[in-house]
Amino acid sequence: MPTVLERMAGLVTTAQREPLPPEVAHEAGRRLLDAVGCMLGGSESGPARSARAAVGGTSGAATIIGDRQRSDVAGAALANSTALRYLDYVDGHPGPYPCHPCFVIPAMLAVAESTGAAGVDLARAIALGYEIDIRMQLGCGDPDITARGWSGSTNLAFAVPAGAAGLLGLDETALAHALAISAVHGPA
Repeated sequence: MPTVLERMAGLVTTAQREPLPPEVAHEAGRRLLDAVGCMLGGSESGPARSARAAVGGTSGAATIIGDRQRSDVAGAALANSTALRYLDYVDGHPGPYPCHPCFVIPAMLAVAESTGAAGVDLARAIALGYEIDIRMQLGCGDPDITARGWSGSTNLAFAVPAGAAGLLGLDETALAHALAISAVHGPA
């Protein structure tokens, strides 16, 4: 019998092979533009400048939004997430506890840039990240995970690797391992 993570990996890899409906690609693009706007708006904040100083440089696989600096994928995702969060204009999903699925976008953007992914692949990664994040939020039951001492951002430990899997060319087994690794250190 497959584990929960194996079943999740199977669902994600199956979805990666399906055509992306045009309306989903359109909405993923809207979410991307909104997030980039929030990143630009927060890019000159003290926390964003500190994050850039910690991870940025003149070379790297991914762009730090709002600056000419580049970084490795993890560094760009961190710096861009910091800028994204600063103004607190991020999207949210109503449900049993706060959920901000847009936080998958900085990671998806950095991975997509580092792999030279096409726009449709980035849109799919964003859509899958949102789908996993929101489904986990809605599936947590009553009481929700915050009542058990966990943060809603714990969902991102699953949503980010699920979204990035297609961009990285992960098969079902590799994705299940990535989800397991992230589940160990990602919960907040």
